[in-house]
Amino acid sequence: MADIDKLSEKDLPLSSNVDQVSIYHYVLNMEVDFNRRTMDAWLIVMLKVTDDFKALNVPLQSISLDCKDLKIESIWEIHDYPIEVVDHLCSSLPTDQYRQVTKEQFYKLYRLPHDTKLKTVLSYDTNKWSLNIKPSSLDGYGRHEWQSRCICIKYQTDPNGGSLTWTPDQNQNPCVFSQGAPFNNRSLLPCQDHPTIIATWQASIKLRSGYTATMSSNSVWSEQADGYEIFHHAMLLPVPCSVIALAIGSFASSQVMFIDRSSTRNYDQSLDSDRQQKDKIACKIYSAPILIDIACKKLLDWTIKYLTTAQIMLRDYPFDKLDIVVLPRCFGCLGLASPCLILVSQSLLSGEECLSYRLSHEICHFWFGILIGPIDWTEEWFSEGFATYLEDRVHCKSCSMSEKDTLNYIDIRCNLRYRSLKSEIENTQLSFQELRPKTTLMKDKAITTDNSSASMIKNALEPVKSFLQVHYLKGYFLLYYLAKLVGFNRFDDYIRSFVNQYCYQHIHCRDVFNHYFDFFPELRDQNITIGATIEKWLDNAGLPEEINICTFESLENPLYLRVHNEYKRWLTINEQNKRKRNNNYFGKRKRRKTKKIELPTSVDVAELSAKQIILLIEMLLEVELMTSATLKMLYQHYCIKNANAEVRHRWCELVIKHRYSHGYKDVEHLLTEDQGMGVYLYGELILYGNKELACKIHKSVQSEMDRDADTIVTELLSS
Repeated sequence: MADIDKLSEKDLPLSSNVDQVSIYHYVLNMEVDFNRRTMDAWLIVMLKVTDDFKALNVPLQSISLDCKDLKIESIWEIHDYPIEVVDHLCSSLPTDQYRQVTKEQFYKLYRLPHDTKLKTVLSYDTNKWSLNIKPSSLDGYGRHEWQSRCICIKYQTDPNGGSLTWTPDQNQNPCVFSQGAPFNNRSLLPCQDHPTIIATWQASIKLRSGYTATMSSNSVWSEQADGYEIFHHAMLLPVPCSVIALAIGSFASSQVMFIDRSSTRNYDQSLDSDRQQKDKIACKIYSAPILIDIACKKLLDWTIKYLTTAQIMLRDYPFDKLDIVVLPRCFGCLGLASPCLILVSQSLLSGEECLSYRLSHEICHFWFGILIGPIDWTEEWFSEGFATYLEDRVHCKSCSMSEKDTLNYIDIRCNLRYRSLKSEIENTQLSFQELRPKTTLMKDKAITTDNSSASMIKNALEPVKSFLQVHYLKGYFLLYYLAKLVGFNRFDDYIRSFVNQYCYQHIHCRDVFNHYFDFFPELRDQNITIGATIEKWLDNAGLPEEINICTFESLENPLYLRVHNEYKRWLTINEQNKRKRNNNYFGKRKRRKTKKIELPTSVDVAELSAKQIILLIEMLLEVELMTSATLKMLYQHYCIKNANAEVRHRWCELVIKHRYSHGYKDVEHLLTEDQGMGVYLYGELILYGNKELACKIHKSVQSEMDRDADTIVTELLSS
């Protein structure tokens, strides 16, 4: 457990006494009140003391849970619970197996807070980060302290609790969603929020009719009750509490599409006896009604392609459904994956060549981040690096690209990622550049029963960390480097082998390298060692010399050559426009005629993909001065107004750098409608002397902004 007094404001404590108590199952009943922006909740935790604590043969003094900003109303211990059901839920279970629970058993637990007649009120105390419960004596109840116990907590969420965002959707109807806060779901429910602790759960959410509750559950059904609808969810495969997610709103939805599994498997059918096509994965899109048609058009087919390809490349998808919810514009990132549920930004939908490829990244998180997770939460490079690497591989295979086309495409992506990483490294403190920080975890030996326990995570609450890409990009280039050593196809084989060996486990970073060098033993003869690789890539700041942008700028790559030629042409156009401007300034004088430069034709534009246009703009950002005439021509010829959010973001960087006033409306539009992408642009506006515009835009959206984004922008504007 954490010593709260020793924490800085940016440290995240791990307060639950997981060395003494294990929660096996959560029963969460909630009623949502959009007017008050609160949820009234009853939570039952089913727990047992750990074997290590039992061996000490001392009484259990406290049950400590992680929580934040919850109004605890009462706590009691239930004694007349269904013993067989609870003992079953608190029994040991292989991590790759579903618990078998019938609907009758589900409803017994759902009604338990109201049906119980034999209970003991418990005393408790709270602080900023934890709830500490004093358990009752079991004398007279015929149960031993070592056996299963049921603790019920009645509480209310806070309207400003950081785990939830309450906001209007695109139809101006109420919506609430979990946002992937740095402290996870602690403002949603008291829990054991620890990277290695897993549990099953069920939830019942009561809403006014016309609203839908989506969650990261494998089973869901609903029932009507007096103008309300109750959505029942269950996840009977043990998962960390940190990956529970929800989105509630008056959503429209697509028809269910069914995706083939890569193989057959046995899975829990106890709660899904009526489910159609049980051998397939049910996929559905949710969004505000105004967006549902475009969301289905842009996302549904790609979801099917990506999930099918990922199963072939990695392993069978372990769940029975996949819901994708398009969230309101204030969502602070492009995507967030949880079991059976992906929350995405509306920014994915814009443009002819939209950002649907981001679904590939989120889908890969099912294997890297959910089914396999790091023991140390600070090693984000593991889940983000693998998801970023596989994002390209899955996309290219889904598009049936040839091997040559795949390598050319990946080089373009590498070029863009290198530029982003280089820029971020130049502007980020050294400690945030290390993939395995040296002083992140503070051990508390007094309570540690294994070497995975830690009492806090250093700097986890630093707002800027939510928007840094170092762990994504440096982790990506580490894996790219390892793939280049052996070949991309052989590295795909390694990843598949790794997934099959470590699925449903929490791993150390060293496991990645041990498996790699065991899979490619010939590397040991090339003086490439695990220790040296870890030290160079994980323990040091900066970017290793093995990765250089020259690698990704080969003129033999036709995709890059096309961008290179366009870049040269725009440089010439810009020089011509500069001369015209100078003539206007200083009066015309006799001079040699200059050859008129041919602008790109509509055919030329069609041949440039969105990624190529982004790279072209990245290269043009290095030009010291671009004229307004050139920028106007660039905007028109590449139809930037109708481009995807990434193209428009790079365009806005050009607008800000060159103070192109006609483009300020594009900056305002992006920072309003694509809020998950725009924090960086506020800094650019200030840097290039347009703080007034930054303040105006921030004031117009501040009430709905992501909390971390608002914190960063407010700090920028006040400096």
